[in-house]
Amino acid sequence: MKKKKRFLFQKKKTEPSDRMIQFSQKSAMSVFSGTFFCLFLLMGVVLLLNFGRVDTLTRLAVKKQVNPETLLTEVNQTLSSTEQLKYEGQHFIERLFTYSPEKRNEWETSVNHFLAQGLEASDLGFVTTSTNRVTKDVRFIKLEEIDTTQAMYRLFYEVTFTEGDHWKSSQLSFPVSYQNNVLKVLDGVQFLNLSESKNTNSVNYQENRFYSSGQAVNESEEIKLEAFVKRFFELYVKNDEKLALISNEKGLEGGELVNVQLDHAVKNKEGNYLLQGKYRFYFEKGNEFQSNFSMEVKTSGDSYFVTTLNE
Repeated sequence: MKKKKRFLFQKKKTEPSDRMIQFSQKSAMSVFSGTFFCLFLLMGVVLLLNFGRVDTLTRLAVKKQVNPETLLTEVNQTLSSTEQLKYEGQHFIERLFTYSPEKRNEWETSVNHFLAQGLEASDLGFVTTSTNRVTKDVRFIKLEEIDTTQAMYRLFYEVTFTEGDHWKSSQLSFPVSYQNNVLKVLDGVQFLNLSESKNTNSVNYQENRFYSSGQAVNESEEIKLEAFVKRFFELYVKNDEKLALISNEKGLEGGELVNVQLDHAVKNKEGNYLLQGKYRFYFEKGNEFQSNFSMEVKTSGDSYFVTTLNE
């Protein structure tokens, strides 16, 4: 039997396979591509959601960001309200401790102005006196919060007053409501004897704590500066009209200089002198005062001019 010749490049016949599922390279590539596409799409969705969340958070952060000017305005309003509250409380105490039996009706009218509805001046127990009572001084001590949601506080004061010919001094407190810039006293006053605060502040005095930094001046400069400072304060304590030649500062009026001590003199980057020390003066001879000073002095040729004082 003749053997069939097979050409060199003739493909060899593939033997039939008895496997039920045959491997297809094309099908595998399709599955891989589909899987990759799904993963890519999923990553895109995740990134989109993430960026959306970040954008939302950013907008919320910007929305809740505090404007410095708004914050400053709110702080100033709070401080202003607190000062007004303390002033109104002081005004109430002045009215309360100024009483004359002959002018009881006037007193009740003025005190009732500060009292909550249902509370009367006659309920406070200040009318059982046969002598005149006059307020001389009222000093604020502190403020305590009772219920800020209801704008309720407790105020503490020290009052000095006269009972007839006698001077008295007492500490007291009372609860108030403060709404819409209006103070209303909620109950009668309580007389107190507050204990003194414990001395837990152990800070030490340092003579040079507030000295300005700069380049030290030489001896000849210091002598000239001492002479100028002495001349300045001679004019300053009198508020002499010549003061305007060496400064824009307004003087004290009617004083006499005793002496000046220049403790610290340096020159800053702008070439101006920063001077610190103390001076003694009096308005009535024999009754002297001492004051610290700090000033900035600029030069113009051989002359000096005070640009700032005690700032």
